[in-house]
Amino acid sequence: MDSSDKPFLLQTSTREQLLAFSLSGAAISSWRFDAANSTYEIDDSFQTLFNYHADSNLKPETFHNLIQISDRRLFREMLQRALSEGSEGKLNMVVRTENTPGKLVHLIGRAYTDGAGQVVGIIGSAVEIPQYENGGQQGQIPGNAELTTRPDENYPTEERFRSLITEAPVATCLFVGKDMVIEIANDIMIGYWGKDRSVIGKPLLEAVPELEGQPFISILEEIFRTGIAYESKNAPARLKVQGVLSTFYFDFTYKPLFDHEGNVYGIMDMAIDVTSQAIYLKELQASQERFRSIIASAPAAMGIFTGRDMVVDLPNQAFIDIIGKGQNIAGRKLAELLPELEGQKFLELLDDVYTTGQSYQSFGAPLDIYRDGKLARTYYNISFTPLRDAQGDIYGILDMSVDVTETVLSKQKVELAEGSLRNVIELAEIGTWRVDLDTEMVECSPRLLGWYGLESSGPVALGTIRDMINPDDLIKISEVLSEAAKPENSPFYNCEYSIRAKDGTVRALRDRGQIHFDAEGNPMAISGSVQDITNQIKDKISLEKQINLRTSELIDSLADLERSNSNLLQFAYIASHDLQEPLRKIQTFSDLLIKRYTTELGAGIDYLNRIQGAARRMSILIKDLLDFSGISTRQQASATVRLNQVIDAVLQDLEVSIADSGAHIQVGQLPVVKGDRTQLGQLFSNLLSNAIKFRRPGVTPLIEIDYALLPKTQLPPQVNPARLASQYYRIDVMDNGIGFDAKYNDRIFQVFQRLHSKSEFAGTGIGLAICEKVAANHGGAIKAASVRGQGSVFSVYLPV
Repeated sequence: MDSSDKPFLLQTSTREQLLAFSLSGAAISSWRFDAANSTYEIDDSFQTLFNYHADSNLKPETFHNLIQISDRRLFREMLQRALSEGSEGKLNMVVRTENTPGKLVHLIGRAYTDGAGQVVGIIGSAVEIPQYENGGQQGQIPGNAELTTRPDENYPTEERFRSLITEAPVATCLFVGKDMVIEIANDIMIGYWGKDRSVIGKPLLEAVPELEGQPFISILEEIFRTGIAYESKNAPARLKVQGVLSTFYFDFTYKPLFDHEGNVYGIMDMAIDVTSQAIYLKELQASQERFRSIIASAPAAMGIFTGRDMVVDLPNQAFIDIIGKGQNIAGRKLAELLPELEGQKFLELLDDVYTTGQSYQSFGAPLDIYRDGKLARTYYNISFTPLRDAQGDIYGILDMSVDVTETVLSKQKVELAEGSLRNVIELAEIGTWRVDLDTEMVECSPRLLGWYGLESSGPVALGTIRDMINPDDLIKISEVLSEAAKPENSPFYNCEYSIRAKDGTVRALRDRGQIHFDAEGNPMAISGSVQDITNQIKDKISLEKQINLRTSELIDSLADLERSNSNLLQFAYIASHDLQEPLRKIQTFSDLLIKRYTTELGAGIDYLNRIQGAARRMSILIKDLLDFSGISTRQQASATVRLNQVIDAVLQDLEVSIADSGAHIQVGQLPVVKGDRTQLGQLFSNLLSNAIKFRRPGVTPLIEIDYALLPKTQLPPQVNPARLASQYYRIDVMDNGIGFDAKYNDRIFQVFQRLHSKSEFAGTGIGLAICEKVAANHGGAIKAASVRGQGSVFSVYLPV
């Protein structure tokens, strides 16, 4: 049952006005005090009674001012007593009105509670008391303990009261006593019951037995107990009318009537048959439920905005997901849910639809909305449709939205790509074309038309284009197209040809195209792009001439290089024989002088020792130069080389130096590489001899040799191998020698570079240059890292 408890008849519908009229005719006025909000509510009859015609909702000060000042304090005290806990919750007193001097009003009230049993206000009635002479004083209210009224039969007269009920324009009756005896009932009410006037004087359940088990009896008993009026809308009632038990629907009010002591002695029942309206409402509700179901199950986001404030109603899940503020968004204003709409057009559009009644649609409308805490640009197809009530007035807007963000973004990407393609075509100076093989008409871009010297705003006949192509090239084009048209081949083709334009200009063109086929596999069209390569052809011819010239010059240079290499080999032979011979004689004769004339020479022996030292250094320098020259000119022999074997051979050669220095050398498992065994031996011989030579005094030399496999992405930035490879071996030779300053990391690999004087350490400054040359010959590189006084690391990088 769709009903609600309400204390007053303060509605504006026609039937409710009739109910209020009936109460007014019975000289009964209603009032209520809401303690929570500290306000009074009065009906129209009360306003007439107190000669006050303003608001129906009054502040306490305004209500109290309707009572004569001498009675106000007592009324406030009795009101507070009725509201206080432990009291009977009753108010019963007679007051004088302020606006109509001499008028006496009997105020009766009873406290009422909320669902938790807490007193929340007073509900009451007001009846005018006719005055009579009492001890020579009219209207005297001694202590407000006794009511100075005329006899009960005149307050108001029973005949008058019965007449009002009988003649009331709505169904009205009076139940008296807790047995709810039907004291008075008009014909309308008796007709609702489906009975006759024999029910008068009978208890309600005896007169209308089908009410047994329905809620009305318990409601009436509750009113007798609490004195609180009851009102219900569309309440169902099972009544036997013309012998048939049927369900009817009523709007009804149960109004308690109080005696002079404030006790309920009867209940006035006023009802209106709203069965037809209730059935209509049920059908309307069913229709609404179907409408709700349609909205809820719709794949598009749907919701209703009610009122000009656009309060959200009936949002489906898709709509809730768009809003992104949780499930409980119904009943909230759209502008509050989405404050980011401020400054966007949607709120203005909705207001226009609400004002004008004109629907609005938009496709791909941009909407900036928060997603995961960030303002994001989204796009929607939206439809705003005004909703009208039975009177044709707009009460809301139906919103249907489809998220097309992905579609719009994809379209934007396509448009961007097309724009970029147009820009590329424009920047690349490319012409485009398409020929319909059925009509043999060609659509050409403006640039291509310009190359052909044609002026046309529409398609051009294929014959016109064909006539300007070099006849020899036409045969080549025909062969290319025939191959591309074969089912087993790609439909794409590429060819070059030359044309003679209308103005006589000769151009070379490169054509890239595609053959298009119909459903049966028959060629239907050809499209392509054309690039003017005239200048490229000219450049190509010029370049070929330059290449031929440079080739001739290179041949001459190679001949000169071969002569130079031959001379260098001859020099090497001379250096190894002719230059070494005088040095050997100097050393030999110096030895003879020292042995035979030691006594005679005296201090001159020192000069001969210096001559021999210089000769030895000169011999070593010549040997190192020969080695360096040999590495630079000798063709590298590529073979499989086991580096551990190379190291073993080097260690045997350096056996004496190792023993003299006491060096400890640790060699790990090294890789097998492709290269020249001799050159690799020279590389590691120089590195190991340097590690032994440049040792710290008093510190046993410790030398370690190991390797690692590195992808090219892990090569240090300063390493630039002579040959690119996907992986490299890094062979590290580490020592604990004297080291050197990091600023010499690259300089030490230059020829004749020495970091120490010849008196400190012997050497020619060519050994590391030989190492770098060997590494480069093998497609690799060599780098050094050192800290003065802590040792050095030489890393050789060889491609895998």
